[in-house]
Amino acid sequence: MTVALSLGLAAPTVVAQTAAAPTGTEDEANAAIARGVALRQAGNDDEALAAFRQADQIFPSPRAKAQIALAEQALGQWVMAERDLRAALASENDPWIQRNREALAVALTQIASRLGSLEVRCATAGAEVFINEERVGALPLADAVRVPVGTIAIEVRAPGHSSQRRSVEVTSGARLREVFTLVASRASVAGEGADNNGANNGAGGSNRGSNGGSNGGSNGGRDGGEPRAAGVPVGPIVVLGAGAVSLGLAGVFAGLRGGAMSACRYVAASDTLECATTADANRARAGAGFTTGLNVTLIGGALLVAGGGAWLVASLLTRPRANEQARVAVMPMVFTNGAAIAVGGRF
Repeated sequence: MTVALSLGLAAPTVVAQTAAAPTGTEDEANAAIARGVALRQAGNDDEALAAFRQADQIFPSPRAKAQIALAEQALGQWVMAERDLRAALASENDPWIQRNREALAVALTQIASRLGSLEVRCATAGAEVFINEERVGALPLADAVRVPVGTIAIEVRAPGHSSQRRSVEVTSGARLREVFTLVASRASVAGEGADNNGANNGAGGSNRGSNGGSNGGSNGGRDGGEPRAAGVPVGPIVVLGAGAVSLGLAGVFAGLRGGAMSACRYVAASDTLECATTADANRARAGAGFTTGLNVTLIGGALLVAGGGAWLVASLLTRPRANEQARVAVMPMVFTNGAAIAVGGRF
């Protein structure tokens, strides 16, 4: 407060203009500064700050900028106070700044003790930095950001990404570095997936529609368009399987017959056959094997014929496709130890 008052009462002899174009006269700006100093003496720092900013708009000067910085200091606006006071002190040749440089330097030291520096990094293009809900700028920032001492909230946002927020503790004079890694939002990923798959899904839908229509037309029955029964009837398969098993057993019995008939071995020294059983028993065993094999063969053939007939009837009842015709082939088969009938075709 003492610094602000003493600087406010020291009237300038020469006013240095800044780059901003004045909107009034120097006397009008000085009157606004005097009003601001009086308001500060009365403890109205907010109204004083408004008066100093008005003076800087009327006739920009390093003195008005310094008074703005001192009012911001009184209000605890540390970042703006440091920025404005450094801008005022940069006018080294201004007579008012030269006369009050020592007091201004003390004020700048006090302000700087309430600040730290923060460097923010993020690889996501277009990411923006917000500190305590106020936008600082887009990354990459030209320099570290000056932040007040204490706990601050940092948030980084980027289009199509989930924002990331964290709190950090800032100490006086500290220089911090915070690195953020943003993740693409689910809505963005889903949108990209929809864009990439939209054409494929549309083509797939049309293909499925055309295939479904053609398949439905070819497979549908002729009575009311109902589809024909899918699969192969179970009953004929069971009968055919039984016939195949019967023919297999016939082969086994035929083998027994052959084994029985070859149970004797030739002896060259005596030019005779030596049999493990008597000739009568051997012949009986061979005859029994032949009879059993023949019976099983006949049974298996009958089962195959019955199964093939049942399969044919079932296939005809379920109707073949419009572009196909039923083909049936019946072939008799004769073996050395029996006979069979094979039935096959397309149904």
